[in-house]
This record gives sequence, structure tokens and C-alpha cells, in this order.
Amino acid sequence: MSGVQEQLEIKFRLHDGSDIGPKKYPAAATIATLKESILAEWPKAENENAPKTVNDVKLINAGKILENNKTLDECKSPILISLEELLLCTLLFAPYFGKRD
Repeated sequence: MSGVQEQLEIKFRLHDGSDIGPKKYPAAATIATLKESILAEWPKAENENAPKTVNDVKLINAGKILENNKTLDECKSPILISLEELLLCTLLFAPYFGKRD
């Protein structure tokens, strides 16, 4: 075993068709970690109605909503041959147009 951690390159597709990424993440990264990265890279033009927490974001891959506590390795689709393929996740959030606490 080489000790090199497997990486997965992921691109996130936003509701308007634009993308965040691609960016490489370790296979041991949790979905919550990915969501934190997404929040940090969210387009500044949409900041007013952008998601504020990881719970405001849903990641969907192969028709499944990915759970925050799962790792990328646990969520990889059976159709992926290896973790080195580019993975496209659809990113959904429900914008909140009212006053936030």
C-alpha cells in the first residue's frame, strides 16, 4: 500500500447551469465538508439568496441525495469504475426570501 489517499475530482452544477469546480477531494472527505467548500465558493453575485449552512444545500448524485455524515467513498456510485473519474453532482437549495434570524 502506497499510503497515498485516493482523490475524487468533483464539479457541482448550480441551479442556473453554472458550475463550481472541478476540485479534488479526498475519498475520506464527508459530504458536509464538500458542502462547506461549496458555501465558500458560492458565486458572490447571488450572496443575498445563497444558502447559509450545509443544511441549506442538497447534493444529488445518481438520483440519490447524499447524506452529510457519509464519506465520498461511501457515496460513490456503482457505475464509477474508480474514484479518479470526474463526478458531477447536482446542487440544490431552497432560497429563503424572507428575513433570516
